[in-house]
Amino acid sequence: MLQLIGSLLIVGGFGAVGVAASAELKRRVDTLSSMITALEVMASEISYKLSPLRELLTLLSREDGAVGRFFSALAADLEGEPESRFFDQWCKRLGLLPGLTEDDRQILKEAGRFLGAYETGEQVKALGYAARRLSQRLTGAEAERVQKGRLYRTMGAGLGLLAVLLIL
Repeated sequence: MLQLIGSLLIVGGFGAVGVAASAELKRRVDTLSSMITALEVMASEISYKLSPLRELLTLLSREDGAVGRFFSALAADLEGEPESRFFDQWCKRLGLLPGLTEDDRQILKEAGRFLGAYETGEQVKALGYAARRLSQRLTGAEAERVQKGRLYRTMGAGLGLLAVLLIL
C-alpha cells in the first residue's frame, strides 16, 4: 500500500512539472495577445483622441491580468514624476510581463522609446510596428504551445512512470 501511494506521488510530481512547463507556454501566448491589444488601443487613443500618456496608462491599467498590472505600475511610477522618465520606468516594468522572451521584451522596449517622446504620427507608427512584430511572434508561440505543451505534459507523466519502474 505504501509503495502504491509513493508511486502515485512520484507520477503526480513529475506530471505536475510537465503541466507547469506547459502552463509557461500558455502564459507567454496570453501575455503577447494582451499586449498586442494594449498596443493597438494605445495607437488608437493617441491617433484619434490625442490622449495624454498618463490618461492612456490609467485606461490600460483597468485591464485584467499581468498587462493591467504592468500599466498600473507604470501609472503609479509616473505619479508626480516628469514624463521624461517614462522610458526608464517602461523598461524597468517590462519584467512584470510573465512568460515573455528577451526578444519579446526588446520589441516592447523599442516601442516604449517612442511613447511620449515623439510626435503623434511617430508614436502610432512605432506602436503599429511593435504590434505587427509581436503578432508574428504570437503565431509562433501558439504553435509552440500546441506542440511542446502536449510534449511536456506527456514527458512529465512518462518520466514519472519510468522513475516508479526504476524504483520498484
